[in-house]
Amino acid sequence: MPNEYSNLEQKKVLNIEITQELYEKQQEQAWNLVKDFKDTNASIGNICKKKAKFDTMSITQLREALKNDTKSKSDSFSRMSDKVDRLLRLSLDKGAETDDQGNIVVASFFETFYEAKDSVNLYIFDHLGYRFSENGENRLQIALRIKGLLNEMESRIENQQKILYAKEARMAKYQGLSDDEIKEKEKLIKANAIAGDVKKLLVLQDKKKRHPRGEGEQIRSDLDIERLQ
Repeated sequence: MPNEYSNLEQKKVLNIEITQELYEKQQEQAWNLVKDFKDTNASIGNICKKKAKFDTMSITQLREALKNDTKSKSDSFSRMSDKVDRLLRLSLDKGAETDDQGNIVVASFFETFYEAKDSVNLYIFDHLGYRFSENGENRLQIALRIKGLLNEMESRIENQQKILYAKEARMAKYQGLSDDEIKEKEKLIKANAIAGDVKKLLVLQDKKKRHPRGEGEQIRSDLDIERLQ
């Protein structure tokens, strides 16, 4: 089994085996997430302080800005541009690409994703703290924005995995049950999840009334994970 999962403790907690089928489900979900997320242009945190215009650009727009940069480029800049471009291109066909012999192969999502993330982090590490021309400053702020978007993708991918692991753990317990019995159990889980969501949202609304910018903000982000645990 691919070593990307050698350090995932979640599978141990739920006592499930990372089979080839489950691994392929994870990859497909992750590729789809990148494909769906690549045009997101919402501001995610205070990522770009100096060049606020980049804070509303999608990773697709940022990729085009990197590709259209005609100034001289460092090796780390070229690598960042290439790796981010590859991640977005491969997401369109769930990792399928043509190798040097003309054969269709499927790239590892996690290898592709972390190569892109590593290239962005390296560029930021090499350039953060230096004084630049306007073009150099723009490049740095673009990299910071991409870093924030990749971090958000990574968080969502981890949430997807937790939900998938929880479902696999439940299915393992359903061994021997009929399809109708499994459907009834899943319906009950969803009904309980909806009831739990309503309760938590009421708590969130109450906290927002008492703390308009305070403590209630995190509750909603955890709902999808908790409902399937």
